Amino acid sequence: MCYLRNFLRTVNCKPPCFSPFVGLFWQASTISVTDCSMRCGEWMGKDTPPLPITPGVDMVGKIFRIDQDNSSLCNLSVGDRVISLTRCGGNSRYLSIDPDRLVKISENVDPAEAACLAETYMSAFQVLHFGQSQVQRYRSNALKGKSILILGTVATTLGHAIVELATAAGVEKILATATPKHFPHLRSLGIIPVSIDPALWYDELNGEIDLVLVSNANEEVVAEHFKALNERGHLIVIGQRLGSGMPIGDWESKDYLSARSLVCKRNKARVSMIDRTHDYNPFRQWDQELGKSKKDLCHLVKLLEKRAIKPNVLDRIPLNKVAKAQEMVESQRHPSGFLVCEPWLRNKKRAVRL
Repeated sequence: MCYLRNFLRTVNCKPPCFSPFVGLFWQASTISVTDCSMRCGEWMGKDTPPLPITPGVDMVGKIFRIDQDNSSLCNLSVGDRVISLTRCGGNSRYLSIDPDRLVKISENVDPAEAACLAETYMSAFQVLHFGQSQVQRYRSNALKGKSILILGTVATTLGHAIVELATAAGVEKILATATPKHFPHLRSLGIIPVSIDPALWYDELNGEIDLVLVSNANEEVVAEHFKALNERGHLIVIGQRLGSGMPIGDWESKDYLSARSLVCKRNKARVSMIDRTHDYNPFRQWDQELGKSKKDLCHLVKLLEKRAIKPNVLDRIPLNKVAKAQEMVESQRHPSGFLVCEPWLRNKKRAVRL
């Protein structure tokens, strides 16, 4: 494993020394809704790590210790800047991690912006390019001519990432459900607003949508949303149902509120629709298809270097402000954007919003 010096962590600890892991000291990690659900006990179910739990799931740092075998095998060296996705531990100054789970990134990128990629932007990219080959998904026109419908607010970090990446990939038409008061703002972003009530637009969109994305897992999905899809279209529910009180382990094992269970059993088209309805979880994808996910993350880093994507970093905060930042994220008392923890941050004047 590697040892990293973390720039984004909530717990101050001594540098770890567990071989064969890589030692890292961190530079940045986001404060996310996932961190809040972890603190509420609604995250990971039976896989919950032993106490004390350090939040933080996406991270950017530098290697300060790695053994020679891992260095040669993974093409990593002391001083390399890397990015990774993990289930906990990001809000800290040091961390030990498996070198296979690290992606090397350039020194030219802002670590705070890069930290936004591992969970949020990778989730948006993977659902947008669901089912595409590794050759097709990295092309600039990979989604040319496609139409997508986003259920749930786009005024979130995930919603903004979906719109940004869809536009960069050449999507022809982006639609999003919203209340009428938000229609002017959506139009200013190049998004076609539609009513939350599908009865008002179903006849017009019937069979024209390539991809329906449920960006808010608590959003209600009805038959009209499925019928809006064309013959090759897919509906994807992103993330677990926060606030349900059901840990994700039990949620998956019992098929509780899974996307497939949303298809009415009495619907004649159930068999065909169930094959085109999917749950997506970035951590499950990272564990099950690590190689593919690392390539997706590398592609996103390249887009960031080219400034094809621009994560909105609202503020950079020190470790002692993480708890306050989590409260803000949980209560949604801040504009849409990322709060990024920099564990080694000393200048408290930069944390102007907290």
